Amino acid sequence: MSYHVYLGDLTIYGSETVGVTLARPVTVHNGIGSGEFPIPDDKKLREWTIKGQWTERNDYRLTGWREAHELLDELLDILNSDDPERLIIANGYDKTSVLAYLTDATMNEKYAGVYDFTVKLTEYKKTTVRTTGVPTITRPGKIPEMPKTVVFEKASDVAGFGMGHGSGYDKTMADFKRMEYEDQPRNTLLEDSLVNFYQWDGDSGEVKTTSNPNQVPINTPVRIYKYGDFNKWVSNSFDAIKGAYNNWLESWDEKNRKKNQIVTGK
Repeated sequence: MSYHVYLGDLTIYGSETVGVTLARPVTVHNGIGSGEFPIPDDKKLREWTIKGQWTERNDYRLTGWREAHELLDELLDILNSDDPERLIIANGYDKTSVLAYLTDATMNEKYAGVYDFTVKLTEYKKTTVRTTGVPTITRPGKIPEMPKTVVFEKASDVAGFGMGHGSGYDKTMADFKRMEYEDQPRNTLLEDSLVNFYQWDGDSGEVKTTSNPNQVPINTPVRIYKYGDFNKWVSNSFDAIKGAYNNWLESWDEKNRKKNQIVTGK
């Protein structure tokens, strides 16, 4: 299974397994003359355990790659912070976007430059005063699809959009079948089906691009490309640059040829 995991500005690449724990303790009481009976306690906060591998060299050209020791240092800063970070977990079948606290991070060297890691997180829940007796009303109608260029109002909107495009069940299953019958060496097709690229203009006019939803700015027009569309855009840009250079080179050769004819009289 291929996972895309983001914690704040960090891409937790190489995630191989993601486990979630849901719990609600039950206290058993003994009624006089009536036997035991259960009383459920408050529901526990969700907990996630993420395991995989980090490396010191990006031999596989992974998206969002960082050197293992740098990533561990960044996680230490998060661990020392009192503020929760947005956790995003996505694959072809499930999606999660919540605020969470980093509670534990371990890294063990498997062999030179390769480390097994385990990251544990606990769901953040803001303390609120809740009024009971008011029923919840479901929003009517179908949620409209977002356009290719959007302005996000809050961070959770970015996460929801990123997980809602390019990760459909049918497409993912088709990709798995293509990998199975065509002997693909790695999950390139699955990777392509899950990643979106976000692009926007910076304050100085520079173009900024990321695949991490947590780095997308709020209240700023953002252009969104699926993985294949973005690669096609990059390829077309390089083709245009190559064509312009070839035209300039041909023009330069033609000018020098005419210049030599004038000098030699041929």
